[in-house]
Amino acid sequence: MKSSEVKKIEDTIRAILRNSRSKQISRATIKRKLTKAGYSISDIEKALNKVFPVRKDVKKGVKLSLPEVRVPLFFIPEVERVRYSREAYSALVRLHSYQMLDAEEWRILLDKLTQAPGKIFLGKVLEVLEEIVLYRYPMERVKVIFDVALGSKAMYQ
Repeated sequence: MKSSEVKKIEDTIRAILRNSRSKQISRATIKRKLTKAGYSISDIEKALNKVFPVRKDVKKGVKLSLPEVRVPLFFIPEVERVRYSREAYSALVRLHSYQMLDAEEWRILLDKLTQAPGKIFLGKVLEVLEEIVLYRYPMERVKVIFDVALGSKAMYQ
């Protein structure tokens, strides 16, 4: 392992990179070409580390940016779920998806809906929702909450 040998390998690596058809060429491909040319593995590694410095502080791998996991704030058992009309349940799902209510408001909303007798329609959900949010928020926010609950098309324009 002479420094002149490593220097020669570095020049060869740079020539391979210049003459490469693809934009990126992997270290493994360069190693394969240089070992076929008769260079020793240790010299190739030293030359590669000089041409491509390895940073110790950078973690290898793909950085994933996944959405934040949200635990649903409401769970309605199947027995209770049957009592809700499709529109009422959809309104609850939309309110949850857009995070319009905090945990305390969800608890109050579900408690009042659970205590309601018979089938629960959208009107009952809106009535209970009105009791909860009407005096807590400014009117603009209340309007947005009701638009989300109703699935108003005006929200998406």
